Amino acid sequence: MNRRAVLFLTVTTLVLAVMALSSCGSGSQEAKNPANSIPSIVFMKEDSDGFWQTWVANKDLSDQVKLTSESADSGWAVWKPGGAKLAFESNHTDPDPDDTNAINDIFTMNPDGTDRHHISSNPKDEHQPDWETAP
Repeated sequence: MNRRAVLFLTVTTLVLAVMALSSCGSGSQEAKNPANSIPSIVFMKEDSDGFWQTWVANKDLSDQVKLTSESADSGWAVWKPGGAKLAFESNHTDPDPDDTNAINDIFTMNPDGTDRHHISSNPKDEHQPDWETAP
């Protein structure tokens, strides 16, 4: 199975799990979005060009806003405790994203998609960002 198929199946499963958890009121990754003080979730969704992008929305998935839009996969975002920042991984710095040597780096940004910072630069694949290692 190729990388895109595995990524698609994994993300689909995660989105369905988030939707199920948010409907029962527990377990979803929520934070207060400082821009509008509404509980928000972060998730990834495939765009019309076939790339995975990072999105935020209200807990009920209303008011969805796409935060990334590169011709690359960007996702697996996690909220910084308190909701002031997001950390996410992306392959948009990979010099050849179509080869078998996947290179994902970790980035941070504000919950509205601004103030992006590239915080890792490793020739190996970096993934699953967390705030214990992010600034």
